[in-house]
Amino acid sequence: MPSLDQIVRDRVGTIFGRAGVARFSMHVEKGKSIQKGQFLIAVGDGRIILSRVIDIETRVTETIGQCEILGECEDSTLKQCNKPVRAGYEIYNPSGEFLSKLITRTTKEEGLFIGRILTHPDFVPVYYRPKDLRVHVLVSATTGGGKSYTLSVFIEELIKKMRKNKNFSIIIFDVHDEYSGFVMPNQNEKQVKALKEFNLKPEGFENDILIFDWENNPPYLSPIFSPDRLMFIFSMKELRLALQLRQLMGEKPQMHIDELYRLVEISDLHFQTKQALLTRIGSLRASGFLSYKYIKPNEYCVPGKVTIFRLIGTPLGDLGIRFFVADIVRQVFEEKKLGKIKHNVILVVDEAHLFAPAKGKDDPVKEILIRVAREGRKMGVWLILATQSPRDLSDVIIINCSTIIALKMQRHDISKLSQLFGIPKKLVEVLTSVSPGECFMKAPSFTIPLMVKVRPRQSSELKADYVNYSELIKKVQEVAKRTKQQILKLRKERVVEKKPTPPSPPQPKPTPPGKIPEPSPPRVYETPRKPPRPREPRYPPRPPTPTKHRRTEDETLEFVVNIFADQIMAYDYAVYDLIRALLTYGAIDIYEALHYVSETILDSLVADDIIRLTDSKVMLNLDKKIEEYTGKRLSDAQLEIAKRKLKSLLNL
Repeated sequence: MPSLDQIVRDRVGTIFGRAGVARFSMHVEKGKSIQKGQFLIAVGDGRIILSRVIDIETRVTETIGQCEILGECEDSTLKQCNKPVRAGYEIYNPSGEFLSKLITRTTKEEGLFIGRILTHPDFVPVYYRPKDLRVHVLVSATTGGGKSYTLSVFIEELIKKMRKNKNFSIIIFDVHDEYSGFVMPNQNEKQVKALKEFNLKPEGFENDILIFDWENNPPYLSPIFSPDRLMFIFSMKELRLALQLRQLMGEKPQMHIDELYRLVEISDLHFQTKQALLTRIGSLRASGFLSYKYIKPNEYCVPGKVTIFRLIGTPLGDLGIRFFVADIVRQVFEEKKLGKIKHNVILVVDEAHLFAPAKGKDDPVKEILIRVAREGRKMGVWLILATQSPRDLSDVIIINCSTIIALKMQRHDISKLSQLFGIPKKLVEVLTSVSPGECFMKAPSFTIPLMVKVRPRQSSELKADYVNYSELIKKVQEVAKRTKQQILKLRKERVVEKKPTPPSPPQPKPTPPGKIPEPSPPRVYETPRKPPRPREPRYPPRPPTPTKHRRTEDETLEFVVNIFADQIMAYDYAVYDLIRALLTYGAIDIYEALHYVSETILDSLVADDIIRLTDSKVMLNLDKKIEEYTGKRLSDAQLEIAKRKLKSLLNL
């Protein structure tokens, strides 16, 4: 245990009256002052007791403080106080260094620099241990309380850590366009001056940011759907619709949304069921959400980078935002579960109550967030959630958040916060009158909850009086366009790296002169088995823009070729060699086909109607597909056009 001189700073009063193991009253010396939430040290009988002011009463000639006992200090650790304190114990302000070691227990080198202890006379920095992120973070504040500002400070600190160790990435779902200011340094003179107190300077993080928005770099989603994914934005009571779709699709686990729409359109489903499905599928087709240029997890989930999805202007409004957030979270969670994403991922969800509300039935959007809250820790997917009131957010998610930051709150939230922090209501009541950026903070590595003054942000806000908005938006657009170019480059590199040079088709051995060639033994081909679940298509073609007028023959042909290419792209690149051979030679022997792909893949291609078998020959099913849609037999010229389009889409 350090000496008393190293532990205490100055004396502020003495204990009087009745005292126990939980609380005591103190006289405040003249010329001294205390405040709610302030930490104090009681010294007497060779003991050092850490306490906190929970209420203050001012009388005519004296000030009385009511304090709660937090524990007894032994060997720089805090233990339960089992022996009551007595009147006459002297009360001191603790030294900042002692308080930091006793409560936050995190060093400057290890931690995230969040701010300083609000209720201490000295500057006592607060460092947050990054490992605490594994059990999720909840930030709550009423409008104007500094919720987004505090989240921005967290993210700035995480960016600095990522520069040294790129073992995680951050994805921000920016509902109200609050976080794009990271790209430029803070220009607020008052905040720049305040940064000096924390020994920090303004800084932009342009090179650490990836930006997607619907104007400059649209974050399109895949047009390939399974029944479960299609129902993801609707309530579970409509599970019957997913079952209907599954029956229509047969053995195909997923399908292009255009083909899915047509399948429902020609089905004999009940009229109301058909209309419900057509309405939902049709709204997605026409929304602008879906494209062959859809983003993949390795493009937006990049180690050492912060990805900002600016969701202002999202198609379908709030419903579209819910669908988008749910789809991206689902992708990240599934990719992590399969081990395809190796690094840890932090998901920042602002206005989390919109996606996982406390009231109402569970729906797929709420369920995926609850699942991440429950299982994400062990899988390396961590949540940072923000809401205006903890009463509005699902209790299941709240109880899985071990770090809670409460800024300015409404009075009706006091009881809930008192339970979450495990501190008296009278102390929590200070949150109804604090300034923006002042908060209570609870974390697994903290010995007890702290009142913290969040440091000024180093980067710029997007919406503030001092901001040159036009200049900032121009920079945001530049970053978004640069992100788009980086993704295009990545896709080209991936094609060059993975696409093999196709081998020439095997030539039959020459027959010696005068000898009659032996016929090839007929191959008994097994009934196609159920194909394995196809992979996400790598580069599906752009689906045709839905039109209200009837399609022409040329439009129908292009429509079918697009869908056909989508199905092929669900397979690995090895299939491309077989498709190239079929497009070149028209038909090849089964034995030759097995030089390109395995028997299992060949079975899957047959089951997906991509190829067909005729007299031990393998043929491409493109002509039959087009005839099925048009109801007419194709001319040789039309088939040749269709083949050229398919070659172009597959880059063959």
